[in-house]
Amino acid sequence: MGNQPELVRTTDGGNTWTAAMPSLRGTPYFYALDSQTAWLAMLQGASQPTTVYVTNNGGISWQHGPTFETHIAGGGSSASGPLYFLNAQDGWLEEPSPGNAAGAASGQGPGTPAPLYATSDGGLHWHLLTGSLPSAGSLTFMSTKIGFLCSEDTAHPLYSTADGGVSWKPVVSFPTGVEVVDGPVFNGPDALTWAPQSPPTGIQFGTESPVQLIASTDGGSTWTTRLSAFSVPAVDDVQVLSAMTAVAVTSDGAVHITVDGGKTWTTNGPGSVLKPLLSKYMPQQIDFTSPSVGWLQLQLGPSFTCKWFRTLDGGRTWTLLQ
Repeated sequence: MGNQPELVRTTDGGNTWTAAMPSLRGTPYFYALDSQTAWLAMLQGASQPTTVYVTNNGGISWQHGPTFETHIAGGGSSASGPLYFLNAQDGWLEEPSPGNAAGAASGQGPGTPAPLYATSDGGLHWHLLTGSLPSAGSLTFMSTKIGFLCSEDTAHPLYSTADGGVSWKPVVSFPTGVEVVDGPVFNGPDALTWAPQSPPTGIQFGTESPVQLIASTDGGSTWTTRLSAFSVPAVDDVQVLSAMTAVAVTSDGAVHITVDGGKTWTTNGPGSVLKPLLSKYMPQQIDFTSPSVGWLQLQLGPSFTCKWFRTLDGGRTWTLLQ
């Protein structure tokens, strides 16, 4: 695929990886519902056909329905935020716009509308819901009617819809002056998301931001901010795993875990394997799938060779993956 992004999958905890992506060009947007069901939207550019692929066997094979025309240019990097599925049938796809990295890279100016599409047959057919989202950002839906949109407009960081995405309004109880990194994770009426304490101007290597979790206990009607006592080096070093659980990794390699929505935290590690390495190198990529299981990437030595480490005990100990 040359310089095109590649999607890979693992079935043994990250020890081995196999290709799982159609060999196509374009800007990919990916969303996985579970280990078997996932979608890949390939945006080709302005007035070019967009194709959404679906797999039900973990990426071994893919199918798609009719293409549909995009309205603005694709570009930028792959991201999961603009594509969201509530279940195996109902999903939403947002085109790149100035409110996200892909839209900024495509040169769209302020105020460019962000079209939103929806599907009710598992991604085979799509229809336009609106051509003018109030802002672009990560999507989350609690039902086929109620959903939330994270905004890079710090005056209105969170929007909600009650009609499946046709119309949106600001959530006035949500704190302003922040940029929400990921869409809220819901479990019944409980919800959790997070934002750096100061709005980021982009992911800047080595720039630390205090962790700020934002929680709701009434289905997203009102929100409460909970500040942590530590900072993380980049906006992708915090992961909200559930409506009560989040994991943050600081530049010293310590893993901080909350299971009560950010009220209290426990700290583990970094352990004897990572500690001497982290005195020279900072984490490049972090991914936790549970409070216990996570992966961390370092670039070591003058050649910046990538090495992956895995923890099975919440960051107390790490093992180098060969």
